[in-house]
Amino acid sequence: MTTRQEVNQLCRRRLADQRAPFTFSDLQINQWIHDAIAEYSQLFPRTLYAEFTLQAGQTVVDLSGLSGFQTVLRVEYPLGMQPPRFLQRIARARTAVFNGRPTYDLDWGAPGGWRLYLGLTPKAGEKLGLTYQADHLYPAEDATPLTVPDRHLELIVLFVRMAALQEQLAELGAQSLPAPPLLGIRALNAARARQEYLEALDKARKREGESAIVGW
Repeated sequence: MTTRQEVNQLCRRRLADQRAPFTFSDLQINQWIHDAIAEYSQLFPRTLYAEFTLQAGQTVVDLSGLSGFQTVLRVEYPLGMQPPRFLQRIARARTAVFNGRPTYDLDWGAPGGWRLYLGLTPKAGEKLGLTYQADHLYPAEDATPLTVPDRHLELIVLFVRMAALQEQLAELGAQSLPAPPLLGIRALNAARARQEYLEALDKARKREGESAIVGW
C-alpha cells in the first residue's frame, strides 16, 4: 500500500511543484488528499466484515465502533449454521413480519450512531457476522498507508491537481485587477483538470462494474 507521503510526492510531481519555495504547502496537499478520499469513498466504499458476540436477549447491536460505516450488505446469524442463515431486512415497524423471524433492520440511533435491530431473540454467546461497506480511512500521518487500492491512486492525484488549479484560479479571481490573459489560461487549465478527473472517474466506475459481472 502507498503512504500519504508517497501520494503527496506523486501530486507534487504532477503539479511541477517539487522545489522550494513551494506553490502549495504539504498541509494543503494533504487536505486535498483527504477530500479526494472522501469523494472516492462515496463511489468505491470498502467492503469489510465484523463479528459480534451477543448476550442473552440482545436484539440491538451497536455499530458505532465500525469506523466510517455506510451500510449493511449481509447479516449472518447465528454463525455456524449449515447452510448459513442470512437475515432479511424488513422495517421493524412492521412488527407482524419482523418480530420472531430471521429479520433485521438498520437505523440511526442518535446519539449513539448506527444500530442493527434483530427480529430474533439471541441466546447468550451466539455470534453474528456482518458484511458492510465503509469509508476509506483518512491517513493521520505521512507514514500511514492509504486504504485506497494502488490501481485507483491516479484518481486521488487527479483530484488533487484539479483542486490545486481551482485554488489558483480562485486566488487570481479575487485580485482587484487580474490580468485577463492569465485569468483565461488559469480557467482553461482548471476546466481541463476537472474534465480529466471526471473522465478517469467514469472509466474506473465502468471497469469496476465490468469486474463485478459474473458469467454463466
